[in-house]
Amino acid sequence: MTGRWSEVYVNGLGNAELVNGMYESNKLVFKPGKNTTRGEFVKMLVAAKGLDIGNNTEQNPISFLDSKDIASYAKNGVDYLTSIGVVNGYVDNTLKPKKPITREEVAKIIYDCIIRSDATILDNRSFSNKAFKLGFTI
Repeated sequence: MTGRWSEVYVNGLGNAELVNGMYESNKLVFKPGKNTTRGEFVKMLVAAKGLDIGNNTEQNPISFLDSKDIASYAKNGVDYLTSIGVVNGYVDNTLKPKKPITREEVAKIIYDCIIRSDATILDNRSFSNKAFKLGFTI
């Protein structure tokens, strides 16, 4: 990580416990060139908002055919975001949590967070002005 253009950003997010690394030979490392998976992104989004979603029994998450592939660190976030309609799976009823997330998918998820008045993911007031400036209709 040392010397990369992203070092200060990654370290800042790491210090805030929004991103972690991965264990390799019993050592925690961050691989800046590695793609982010769909499961990892969900975990980061939930952590960024500081949601304490725990095991909310009011959730009605989507049951995916590949639910066993959802990492334990992402499970509650996936359940929460699917239950409010922010994260959806594919037409074959899979989530593909280990698949790299595309910029297109990131944009869709963040957009849904911004416009959902019933979602507590993002503070709609703080994003309303920004979204308006970007030309989004809220």
